[in-house]
Amino acid sequence: MNKRFNILLAVLALGCGGLSAQTLFSIDGQPTTVDEFKAVYLKNSAAQGLRETVADYLDLYINFKLKVHDAKLLRLDTAQAFRAEFSGYAEQLAQPYLSDVEVNQALIDEAYERLGKEVDASHILISIPPSGDTLKAYTRAMEARQRVLKGEAFEKVALETSNDPSVSRNSGRLGYFTAFQMVYPFECAAYTTPVGELSKPVRTQFGYHVVKVHDVRPSRGRVKIAHIMMRTPQGASPQAIEAARRRIVDVHARLQQGADFAELARAESEDPSTAASGGEFPWIGSGQIIPQIEQVAFAMPSKGSISGPFQSPFGWHVLKLIDRHTLGSKEVELPDIKAKIARDSRSRKSFDTFIAKLKAEYRFSERQPLRLAELGVDTSVFRGQWSPPAYSSNPVLFSMAGTEFRMQRLASYIAGHQQSAGKAANVAEYVRSAYQSWVNYEILTYERQHLTDKYPSYKYLVQEYYEGMLLFEVSNLKVWGRSADSTLLADFYQRNGNRYTWKHRVHYATCTVADATKLPKLKKLMGTRALRLSARELSDEASRKLKTPCTCTRAAALPDAPEVALALQDAKGLSEHRADDGAGIATRILRTTQNEPKSLSECRGELTADLQQELERQWLDELRQHHSVEVNQQALNALKAELQ
Repeated sequence: MNKRFNILLAVLALGCGGLSAQTLFSIDGQPTTVDEFKAVYLKNSAAQGLRETVADYLDLYINFKLKVHDAKLLRLDTAQAFRAEFSGYAEQLAQPYLSDVEVNQALIDEAYERLGKEVDASHILISIPPSGDTLKAYTRAMEARQRVLKGEAFEKVALETSNDPSVSRNSGRLGYFTAFQMVYPFECAAYTTPVGELSKPVRTQFGYHVVKVHDVRPSRGRVKIAHIMMRTPQGASPQAIEAARRRIVDVHARLQQGADFAELARAESEDPSTAASGGEFPWIGSGQIIPQIEQVAFAMPSKGSISGPFQSPFGWHVLKLIDRHTLGSKEVELPDIKAKIARDSRSRKSFDTFIAKLKAEYRFSERQPLRLAELGVDTSVFRGQWSPPAYSSNPVLFSMAGTEFRMQRLASYIAGHQQSAGKAANVAEYVRSAYQSWVNYEILTYERQHLTDKYPSYKYLVQEYYEGMLLFEVSNLKVWGRSADSTLLADFYQRNGNRYTWKHRVHYATCTVADATKLPKLKKLMGTRALRLSARELSDEASRKLKTPCTCTRAAALPDAPEVALALQDAKGLSEHRADDGAGIATRILRTTQNEPKSLSECRGELTADLQQELERQWLDELRQHHSVEVNQQALNALKAELQ
């Protein structure tokens, strides 16, 4: 967590309240209201249990406002990097205000409820060709539905009418699935059609579907598996299939003897898409993998289980269950559900509802139908080469909130977005879609521009982020950046070094010998020579006398440090112990000190913090001297009486 984030949190803790006409204080004539300060004070009182009086807290708040005022005078908010970062924050803060809260919550509740179930369904798909007749497709879907209702087998009708490419092998049977695995309209049809019945035709981007629900069961969750496969190509001979079976049986035997699954998968598996990753699949749920693997995977009893060999249309397999995930509480699943909704077509439901409400609120009115010929869009738009012609008239296409939106503005929008036109079926279809996108764009743009007027909570939250970012920038300039100056830090140490001392300190020598049997001799040597010799001299003498390499060091520690604990308990200040690697270690207390001065390197952290405090005091003194701060004493007295 970086310092900027901490500053933002601190400012968010200060908060901003609703503004009133009564000024509590002003800085260079710029007012801060009673209500703003009151909201700040009450917010902190509730969140942090403030101990400051109103007057004391007012002093802190004036200091905060002085720093922000200084940042504005230094034009720190005009820097391109600042403006870009603040714009990003403002856009994030705006998002909750640019959707329908009630619909969003309903979608979350619906998705969570559906995730707890799995639906087994079949479907008949009647696709709609580009520029095709949707009524004709709908009629064909209804005819297929009627055939089933009159008694024909669903599978037979699906084989004869469905445009789903998989119908030839599954007769329309999709198996079990849960929420977010199908497009949203299809999912809704599957979850709202009673078991054993047919849905009415439902439209998706693929065409019209007739859905038959076979079963609904509790969700089995998701599994994380790995597999080793011996491939048998389609039409393989019995001999090839038997050879693959023998190879997988051999692999299974090696796994039973303790071989590593991932290593075997990398070495032996004939599935190139998973072998390199040790055979691992992504997380899978019902309906997301071939039935033969799904059946074995969900039947495995516990993490680490390894299946027996089994066959699928693709070959022979052995599975390992790596992990299992079942549906948690709504609070636990909420982040994942929100992320899936944002990527899913159901998010359009919230968007459309929100746009409809804004249209009603802003008195949206379409003045006249869009005339395609007048607009002059041609096929060059699909190549990103269209330019608006010179219009003889510029009719109003729609109005809202007293503002008229004309054809020239639509043309500019289309010209600016034509690169994303793609391969639309025809110009008319593209322009109709572009017109709706433009209308939505203008409505959302207008809403963004008026969020601060409509939602005081948004206005104050944006202000908090803005002032928090300014506080970070100016504090970095005036305090944090300067405290990193080594010359400034050395000067501060020179003036204040006597404030930084060790209350109690133990100086000691330690010698280590690889052969622990020589530890008694080393300890004896330490008792007589450690006080007089340097670490280097002691190392040389100990190595010479013990006839084996010894390493000696001198150091200092606090009295409760484990490295000196045993030696401090000994009357002679000596201790010995064996290390985990078998080496022998002897420790000798050399002396103890009180109030020993710390070197600059030893107190750098404390020193930097104190220097920052000094720089901040100096900065605030300068701000108070150079800027006019006027407090409305009458308003302050009334506030004290109310809050204390």
